[in-house]
Amino acid sequence: MGGGSAIRQYERRFGQGESVYEKEPTIHGEKCEKYEAKTIRVFGEYEIRKTEREEYELLKKGELIGKFSKAIIEEDRFLFPLCRGTLLEVSEEGLREITTSRKAEICGLIASDGGLYSTREHPDFEVHFTSKHRELIERYNDLFKEVYGIEPHVYHKRKRDGREYFEARTYDRGVYFDLLDLGIKPKAFKFHVPFKHLDKDGLRAYLRGFFSGDGNISKSEEGFSIKISSTCEEGIKELWEAFKLLGFHPNPIHVSKKEPPLHNYYVFSIPEDEYVRFAEEIGTYHPGRAKRLESIRLKYKSEEEKEEGREG
Repeated sequence: MGGGSAIRQYERRFGQGESVYEKEPTIHGEKCEKYEAKTIRVFGEYEIRKTEREEYELLKKGELIGKFSKAIIEEDRFLFPLCRGTLLEVSEEGLREITTSRKAEICGLIASDGGLYSTREHPDFEVHFTSKHRELIERYNDLFKEVYGIEPHVYHKRKRDGREYFEARTYDRGVYFDLLDLGIKPKAFKFHVPFKHLDKDGLRAYLRGFFSGDGNISKSEEGFSIKISSTCEEGIKELWEAFKLLGFHPNPIHVSKKEPPLHNYYVFSIPEDEYVRFAEEIGTYHPGRAKRLESIRLKYKSEEEKEEGREG
């Protein structure tokens, strides 16, 4: 994150010293056998080596740019844990920083009913999430503690109309700029999906967070309806695109026009034949929606199994 090229950032983060196999180690002034590093994977101009000390070295065009003690090795990529819920992904597409699923879910929650606030006059570096459901606040706090090692403070509040709600807040400069750099919530009523920092697991987690905060499951005589809505037109288009990237087929976006000073609402729904997949891959931590979604999953799953039985 932050300014400068990715390579310069990793050089600053991990140091610019020589790799372990480039020096001749000595014992009491006598030369001993050099440490060897074995190449275990090459992705284009990037090379990954493993040393006898079980460290991973990342090189670009033969130049060391990072050392790591751990790696998650998958068929088409390597993932190196960094800090604050961030992973360095190395693949044929190159190098990028992506979030863990837990951090992605935090981003989705903040995009739905949270925000980032700080000004020159009031540099509070505030990060907050609001909900009337204590369960969602607890979920957000658990994720926040795991990713950032900080426990948000929870405030119990009451609106003018008497409705009660909870707000989780932190005031930490590092956390504030870490999330600000992702561009998830540039200002009130605006949000973005940080596509370049999300793999498919991250996309699912982000959508789970957003749907937990700002989704809708309704029931009528025609049946159930799963909808995602927002006053942010650009954001809702990005959510729609996120579902498409995951292989879903969301219905077209519709606008519900409101008279000023109210904001227009942009809405799209999930097709009925993808309800089970939505429940199993996306889901929600909203208590009411979770119960209704489980009922939907069981209902449609049972119907699918009956249909398969008749075809068999």
